[in-house]
Amino acid sequence: MSETPGKRRSVLALEWLNFFLADVQTGLGPFLAAYLASSGWNPGSVGYVLTFGGLVGVAMQTPAGAVIDAVHRKRTLLAVNLGLLVAGALLLMGHLSPLRAYAAQFLIGSSGPFLGPTVAAITLGIVGAAAFDKQFGKNQAFNSAGNVFTALVVAYVSYQFGYRAIFVVAALLALPAAASLFFIDPRQIDYARARGAIQEQDKIKTENWSALFKDRILLYFLGTAFLFHLANAAMLPELGEMLSKDNLKEAAPFMAACIIVTQLVIAISAAWIGRRAAAKGRKPLLLLGFGVLPIRGVLYALTHAVGALIAIRRLTGWQMQYSVLSRSL
Repeated sequence: MSETPGKRRSVLALEWLNFFLADVQTGLGPFLAAYLASSGWNPGSVGYVLTFGGLVGVAMQTPAGAVIDAVHRKRTLLAVNLGLLVAGALLLMGHLSPLRAYAAQFLIGSSGPFLGPTVAAITLGIVGAAAFDKQFGKNQAFNSAGNVFTALVVAYVSYQFGYRAIFVVAALLALPAAASLFFIDPRQIDYARARGAIQEQDKIKTENWSALFKDRILLYFLGTAFLFHLANAAMLPELGEMLSKDNLKEAAPFMAACIIVTQLVIAISAAWIGRRAAAKGRKPLLLLGFGVLPIRGVLYALTHAVGALIAIRRLTGWQMQYSVLSRSL
């Protein structure tokens, strides 16, 4: 990667974009289950709302990838989806009717699949394939640091002012995210490189849709990713409900502690994981991430003690390095 001043500024802005995007998503994600439970929603109703948001996210994953590949103005695409997240936060601030909750989940679920891949595409377009793993690891370290920062802010704000204040924080933190996005120079984002084009005989070539179904390794990976998230996705929301069951006011601080424990592990190790993946390959690290998941599930089933549940979240930090690796593939 050539270190011109313009590129250095764009890379720095990209890193801070990861920090503040994490802020917005943290405020809208893990705390929602505790918020709904504290508002009198029963576990079944909470599950339906979270499942709806998850299904919207799943349905949007492939179309989002195609749109991100096709759109030249990737900063604009990211800004639009950041705006949808803020709109979801605004809906959750008001009277929490089922219609508003489902509408907010639709906005959040439909915009979420664009954020990480667009940031990855911008990263690839700026630094190129050779430096991508290293830079992606740095991005994830900033992302995790942002999660820690937001968890601390949300824990304090929710304890002092109630759960609705969480979504005020999420909306406000979208402003520095937008500012960071503005400071990325669009001229530094190579469009062809950002969509994974390969240089071959002085011509830029890209794969079409049929390549998705011809590559067996990719199909196997998609299957393992599906099974991983099938097992993992419900754990944090369920933990939020458990923590809010008998301690409504303290549920958000407890959830914040769980997030902080996880994200500190990721922040410390993400850059090293990115370098390790580039040097030694991703498969052993992915297998390690898969292996931690069932252990964590069993440990959650064995205890409901708050201190033990928070301690178990340390395993999640290592396991969630899987996300760093899978998104960089």
